[in-house]
Amino acid sequence: VAESGQQMPRVGYAISPDGRTWEKPALNIFNYNNTLNNNLVALLPSIKTNGPALKDPGDDDPARQYKLLLFDENMDREIWNSPDGLHFSREGKPSIVSPRQPDGSRLRLPDPNVWFDAHQLLFDTQDPNPDRRYKAYGQMSSEHDGWHIRKGGLLYGPDPWTWTRSEYNPIIDPDDGDE
Repeated sequence: VAESGQQMPRVGYAISPDGRTWEKPALNIFNYNNTLNNNLVALLPSIKTNGPALKDPGDDDPARQYKLLLFDENMDREIWNSPDGLHFSREGKPSIVSPRQPDGSRLRLPDPNVWFDAHQLLFDTQDPNPDRRYKAYGQMSSEHDGWHIRKGGLLYGPDPWTWTRSEYNPIIDPDDGDE
């Protein structure tokens, strides 16, 4: 979605009978561009509202069976909850916080608190350690000869609000050669 000359990603709902052809039903939840005829399930005007979704088998609260991990106004990630995967409510507290440097920029590798952009969120039933059941995979970056290099990273925790950055980050590193 383009707004004011910028791309502003949004989260929408789509269904598919085969994983190749998709239908985007009008949900009539959010007024966007003066119409409810859209498939949006989360919207914060002027903020990138895109991020991974999870049907959460680890949460017993019926109002929190589905989760979105979206950017907030500080570009940290926060949880939005839903009972049905369509009607999400914002919690309003950060889930993944990426501290800033004194000049306002994000930390980069090798700092262990490096900025983290989550792309996948999952509940790992096979991990025997309950403190590692929730996992988020995403991008982190380092600087090399003035370039910002994207690398793959992992966070894990006992719930979607308590995260630990993996001691093995980056788990995918283009500097290591062919993966």
